[in-house]
Amino acid sequence: MHGIQALALIASLLALLVASVFTAQRQAALIHDLLIVPNAPSVRVDLPALATRLESEKPEAVWANYWLARPIEYVSGDRIVMGAYGGYVAFPEMQSQALNAAHPSWLFMPGSADIPVFEAACLKRGITYRRLEVTDGLILYTDLSQPLEPADAGFPTQSVSQAN
Repeated sequence: MHGIQALALIASLLALLVASVFTAQRQAALIHDLLIVPNAPSVRVDLPALATRLESEKPEAVWANYWLARPIEYVSGDRIVMGAYGGYVAFPEMQSQALNAAHPSWLFMPGSADIPVFEAACLKRGITYRRLEVTDGLILYTDLSQPLEPADAGFPTQSVSQAN
């Protein structure tokens, strides 16, 4: 009886392990490519396709919410200069490049509450732009007639000096 109990215990543990792996894979699939950015609806984004599309626009720099900027920066292998607002300055050199860009672009999640704020700041300063819908509905504002920094639009941003 002892051998049968041991086999039953091993079979039960294996069944539990298989069920756990299945559950973990299913949960991971639910959040795969899901971007959650404050003040915007959550959207599934093909990040490699988005990085490729952004690179094709050849932006000097791109401003985006911290929670959107960081994944793009990672997936692009730092080939896109990403400036971040609404979070910590993780990479001061990259943030400085974005701040010093003569023609930065801006990227927003579809339906972001930041879009009308950005557009109002551009209107107030007489800034013109080209608005494109890029991968998975994300909105890229490019070819701005003059630079606009996050502080100009009232977006909270940690300074580079605070990050050092």
